[in-house]
Amino acid sequence: MRFIAPLAAALALLATAAFASDIPPTSSRVRVGDQAPAFSLELINGDGEICVGETKGCNDKIKILVFWSFFCFPCQDEMPSLQKFYEENKDTVDVIGIGLDGHEYDNFVMPFIKKHKLTLPLTYDRSTVDFFEVAEKYGVVGTPTFFVIDLQNRIRFMQLGRIEPDIMAKIVESAKTQSFCADIVRLPKGATPKIQNAPEGQEQPKP
Repeated sequence: MRFIAPLAAALALLATAAFASDIPPTSSRVRVGDQAPAFSLELINGDGEICVGETKGCNDKIKILVFWSFFCFPCQDEMPSLQKFYEENKDTVDVIGIGLDGHEYDNFVMPFIKKHKLTLPLTYDRSTVDFFEVAEKYGVVGTPTFFVIDLQNRIRFMQLGRIEPDIMAKIVESAKTQSFCADIVRLPKGATPKIQNAPEGQEQPKP
């Protein structure tokens, strides 16, 4: 019965995901510019593992972490577009789906993965008594929650709530520079994201 507490906590949070503008983006355990907390998790299919942190080989690509759950309907809507983004950018970007479900819900999750032909790296977070191990490190308070991590293992962007693929592409491009992109949130369609906090003396990159 150990899984009930994490699931109940997750479901309580998932209901808020569609209204991300009304709640904080994370619990502020990490901030833009911080080193991303290190972790490794086994892939859902058992074919290896994914890692973030200082371990050799972990920082070869920009990483997009998305904390999601099958029981989060905005997450279900998001996953096919994330798969497309992964296919178009997998040479330089890892899109990693971290599930807050667990193998006990494979009868729901695996058919969803098969139906949408998801091949991006997918893993389950490790449950704790109250929540989930990696989600706790990152201060996740709902799903979907996104983190973009650059090649220096720095968090370059984070957001609770869905992100349009064209906005995600601009965030990734920003992560390739020394400028920090902290406020690409809920922009009207067609709006230009703001690139913030460029180092002194450096021009802001053009979108």
